[in-house]
Formats: sequence, C-alpha cells, structure tokens
Amino acid sequence: MSTAAELKQNDNLFIHPWDDMVKIGDHQRTLLDKGEGVYVYDSDGNRLLDAPAGMWCVNIGHGRAEMAQAIYDQVMALTYVSPWSMTTGPAAEFAALIAEQSPGDLNHVFFTTGGSTAVDSALRFVQFYNNMRGKPGKKHIISQKRGYHGSTYLGGSVSGKERDKSNLDFETRLVHHIEAPHPLYKPAGQPDAEFLDACVANLENMIAEVGSEKCAVFVAEPILASGGVIVPPEGYHQRCLEVCRQHDMLYLSDEVVTAFGRLGHCFASQDVFG
Repeated sequence: MSTAAELKQNDNLFIHPWDDMVKIGDHQRTLLDKGEGVYVYDSDGNRLLDAPAGMWCVNIGHGRAEMAQAIYDQVMALTYVSPWSMTTGPAAEFAALIAEQSPGDLNHVFFTTGGSTAVDSALRFVQFYNNMRGKPGKKHIISQKRGYHGSTYLGGSVSGKERDKSNLDFETRLVHHIEAPHPLYKPAGQPDAEFLDACVANLENMIAEVGSEKCAVFVAEPILASGGVIVPPEGYHQRCLEVCRQHDMLYLSDEVVTAFGRLGHCFASQDVFG
C-alpha cells in the first residue's frame, strides 16, 4: 500500500478539473481515505462532512454494506454482456422500475454510461425525431445560461457556464442560450408574477428570433445545479412547457442531478415542479 506522501506525489499525474496546467505539482489537495454515511475521512484521520455528496452522486451515503453486497453478487453472477442481442434480469427489472416511476408518458428506457451521454443521446433522439417527421430543418436547441448539461461536445455546447468553455470550441450555429430564471435578476419591488412573465418571455423571444420552424427543443434543469443551485419562480417550468407545445418543440428536462430522491421524489420535473 502506498504511503500518503507517495499518493500525493502520484496525484501530480492526475489532471483534476480546472487545473492550472502551469502549476501542476504545486497543489495541496486533501487526501481522502474512506467514507462513512455522510462523512469522509482524510489521511490524517480528520472527519469531514461530504456536503455535496461526492458530486451529487452519493445519494445513499458512503460505506453501505448492502450496496457493496449487491455489487459483489452481480459481479460474481455476470459482469457484463452486450445489450445488442441479449438482456439480463437486472437490466430488464431496472428498466421496468424507472419506466414505472417516470412522469407522463415516458415509459421506455435507454441506458447510457453517465449524465453527459444521457443528455447527448437525448439530443440526438430529438434530431432523429424531427428527421423522421420530415422536418430536418427543425434542429436548433435553446438552453439556459449557467446551466450544465455535460462534458461531451454537444452537452458542453448546450451548457451555459462560460468558465467551462474558456479557449475551447463548441457548436454555436444550432445552440442558443437565454438568461436563467435567477432571482438575482429580479428588480427590487417587482411582483413575482411579473418576474415569471419576464423569465418565460426570454424563451418566447429567442424562439421568435431563431424561428419556431427551426427550434427543436428547450433544455433545462428543474433546478440549475452547478450553476448556483438556482430555484426558478413557481410555475416557470409549466409555462415553458406550454410555450414549447405551442411551437411544436420538445422539452428536455435534464434531471441528472435532481432525480432519484435528491429532492425527495424520483423525478422532480413532475413531483416538485408539475
């Protein structure tokens, strides 16, 4: 087993997010050894609260024996098979469970390897959908500033966090961003109803600017997570969904962060925001 000093030295080979490449080797990062429930422990034995749950991913806490046992049992039974021509009991049962819990008429499941590929796949399905409807020109995507939708090329293009885009190239012809429904932008004394109208108008105005015949989808997180944990005004998502329906657009709710119990429901887009 490597010592803490050796691990920190080896960590210099690990490019962390937003690393300053000029200063690689100078960073003094906390070295974590283990986790227990909502806590993690560093190499000096200090107990720290894992407030962001890893990176939204440790919903049920660290060190869950039943989770480890389930993983062990499945690995010993069957590790991986190609999904093209075969299936397995866990995959079929999991698909049925998600379909049962999903809102509206979302009753089929397509598995991906992570949040970025989930968003990327959904956007490709949107393009395929309009191609099959004989509307190949309906390809433009509208999303929000401060939104985060992944690290693939298309997911990164749709994301609206400028810091993540510095000195990188992304798709700009088909992707458009509107202001997030951030209470920071609400003028002092403005009634909530007027602020809501203004937020929805941002979407309507962008559709008018691009042309509804070209707009395919509006992509939004129920709560903008890494963009600042921004909760929209009540009724925002319902109103935006209505606008999308008026313009023959799809509404893509990116629940990579808000789903699976993080807000107390399986999916927040319906149970929390209607």
